[in-house]
Amino acid sequence: MERITNVKSVIKAGLQLFLTSDSSSSMTADIVLASASGFAISMPMKKDVFVPLAIGAQIEGYFYMGSGQYYLSTTVKNRVLLHERPVLVLEYPAEMMRAERRGYYRIDTLFPIKVIISELVGEGDQIHLESTEYNANCINISGGGLMLDGISSADIPIKESQEIEVDFCEAVPGLRRVRAIGARVPQDLNTGWGLQFAKITDSDRDKVIRYVFKKQLNDKAVTAGS
Repeated sequence: MERITNVKSVIKAGLQLFLTSDSSSSMTADIVLASASGFAISMPMKKDVFVPLAIGAQIEGYFYMGSGQYYLSTTVKNRVLLHERPVLVLEYPAEMMRAERRGYYRIDTLFPIKVIISELVGEGDQIHLESTEYNANCINISGGGLMLDGISSADIPIKESQEIEVDFCEAVPGLRRVRAIGARVPQDLNTGWGLQFAKITDSDRDKVIRYVFKKQLNDKAVTAGS
């Protein structure tokens, strides 16, 4: 992921933002004005309903431009009328992160998850669905999937291309369970499982992307301060 510091040259009127805030998620808005002191967006909407964010609200989101997907975090500075329409005035962030749109940026991490495998067992009219939970560790993640480390996942009976369920155990804020498809992936010491998200809502994928974005910024801050 590339760090962008000349944000004023990138943020332009006409771009559509996909946003989340302290009080709401999965909102959309358009950049309607960009000037030297800040930029303005239309009042965010969620399911065709306006979300009147308060002054001081923290906003995170992303937009697409060309082949890039840009992530930003900023604050609502004011609410004004522009051509008789209410808009939000935002301050320019100190920096943004850019990822290639053709894929999802993957970041190293470490947190425990649960893998839930469901299978049909029994015979005849006694056939039933049986689910078993297994503990594992996630060692990297992106908006497209995650990787389990080889040691924690060694005894998990995942089958190639099998659809399973992943419980994130509150490691990714707001994200609970997601369906994924397993594939063996070689690692330095052990062969682990790569899990590609199979059935995930746009809202849940945005939660993963926000987690990756925040961790990227936090890791950079720690590196800069050390």
